[in-house]
Amino acid sequence: MDRPQRIGMLVSGVAHLGAILWLIVGGIFFSHDLLPPVATTEVSLISAAEFAALQARAPTASAETPAQPTPPEPAEAAPDAAAVEPAPEAAQPPAPQAEPETDPAPDVTALTAPTAEVSDTPPTVPLTPVEVPSETVLDTISPRPAPRDAPRVAPTPAEAPEPDAAISEAAVAETTPEPAEEVVPETPVEEAAPPEATTEIVTEATETEDKPDSSAPQTSARPKARPEKPAPAPEPETAPAPDAAPEDAVAAALAEALSGAESETPAPGTGIAASGPPMTSGEKDALIVAVKQCWNVGALSTDALRTTVTISVTMEQSGMPVGASIRLLGFEGGDEAAANQAFEAGRRAILRCAKNGYPLPAEKYEQWREIEIVFNPDKMRMK
Repeated sequence: MDRPQRIGMLVSGVAHLGAILWLIVGGIFFSHDLLPPVATTEVSLISAAEFAALQARAPTASAETPAQPTPPEPAEAAPDAAAVEPAPEAAQPPAPQAEPETDPAPDVTALTAPTAEVSDTPPTVPLTPVEVPSETVLDTISPRPAPRDAPRVAPTPAEAPEPDAAISEAAVAETTPEPAEEVVPETPVEEAAPPEATTEIVTEATETEDKPDSSAPQTSARPKARPEKPAPAPEPETAPAPDAAPEDAVAAALAEALSGAESETPAPGTGIAASGPPMTSGEKDALIVAVKQCWNVGALSTDALRTTVTISVTMEQSGMPVGASIRLLGFEGGDEAAANQAFEAGRRAILRCAKNGYPLPAEKYEQWREIEIVFNPDKMRMK
């Protein structure tokens, strides 16, 4: 251990030892300040009657005023001194007025409160006279009605029948025959046809979209029946040259029938038909909701908010959109500048919300490989 460290430890030990000794023996050499004693006073309690008695026994102040001392007479002047004017007499102070005597407190111990007289008999309440109703006296009494003459006596009286009514032992109520139901003639029903209908919902975007006319027929005709094979003609005997014309006619008929049968065979199409089940409305709504989360219409102008654009996009099988395939198919409700602004907002929404791919069913890839989305500020939909 170095010398400086030893010196420091020595000084620290001496200081700690001195502090401990001071705490142990310091109280012997220095006295502690003691608290002053608490002053107490004895107090006795008296009642109001005792206090009044003490006041009555207290000595009264004397009404006499002590005599005032008279001032000494002035000494006579010397004979050889000049006559001096006598000093004015000092004015005597007026005699103090005697203080009125205070009346001692009256002794109220002998006073008693007057007792109230209580009568046990309740007061009588005067009764109000009750008027007695007078008896009603009828001056005249109507006589008992005399019975009416009738040819029959019965326990229940009955009114006289009408002159044209039939007489019966028991009363019979009059009945009215119910009217016969009227036969309503059937009105002729004209032949009606169902309202006009179509197999496809025509929207505004469909009306404005210019699609190439398809070469496929609107309706397919019923296929013709295969003609019966004609019976073989008997081999003609050696005939002259003019008989060759019927054979040519039969050959022409066979060739025409065969060509007609071949023409009924449908030719293969050049397009690629979508395979698999169609997409449900719930799957379409899920795609629309996902795209709508990134569709920022707050940055669009007033004209762009009134413009509806239809955007086409090609999707990969992983659900990611092909950025180069996004194109504007058409617009409604605004000019070209507003349409371009709305198209850019829709294009950014499709690319931003793709992330790891849209949640689309892989088994229906042929149905959503080409998607058309209508961006309408009021309502977005998928075609």
